[in-house]
Amino acid sequence: MLKRCIIAFVLFFVLNIFLRNFVLGDEWKDGNLLVNFFMTVFLTAVYAGVDFCVRQFGRRNYQKK
Repeated sequence: MLKRCIIAFVLFFVLNIFLRNFVLGDEWKDGNLLVNFFMTVFLTAVYAGVDFCVRQFGRRNYQKK
């Protein structure tokens, strides 16, 4: 689980920086590392929460059968 979260964090961070610098408009190109970092932490937390819920829900369905 930790390895997947670290990989997701790195991917979200790179994607966030790429989108801010190359795709979005000029108002998003501030390049603030702290903003990028906290947005990435938020997205990683959402990913970890969804992954945890899916694993718990799948485990319960498997045990009921």
